[in-house]
Amino acid sequence: MIKNNKNTQVQETTTGDFNNVTYLEPDVDIIENDSEFAIYLDMAGTDKEHIEIKLEENILFVKSKVEAPDNHGLKLVYTEFQTEGYSRKFSLSNNVNVKKIDAHLEDGVLTLTLQKKAKENIKTIKVT
Repeated sequence: MIKNNKNTQVQETTTGDFNNVTYLEPDVDIIENDSEFAIYLDMAGTDKEHIEIKLEENILFVKSKVEAPDNHGLKLVYTEFQTEGYSRKFSLSNNVNVKKIDAHLEDGVLTLTLQKKAKENIKTIKVT
């Protein structure tokens, strides 16, 4: 089980490579099968070099920075683009194998694949 820790407020940071970045929470889909969870995050405009993923005490943190588009030497007359970032965190259950988490970015969608731990055999103990 993965608990989605969505906070509706915009967050800000002042540390690391993400100085003065206003974070938005990306939309997320979470699916699972018998062997894994998959988390899909809509992170349009970011590239893999600007994504930071950390795991701390079963909390998975995902952050990214979005660079403003290049003006190609032209004078900017009007803009609605903003340099922003994305931030989201997830609480992982004990059945996630934290040593087997993969990340892949394609077409603005970050896919996190989290392998489940092998199910332990349940042993019934007879009371005598």
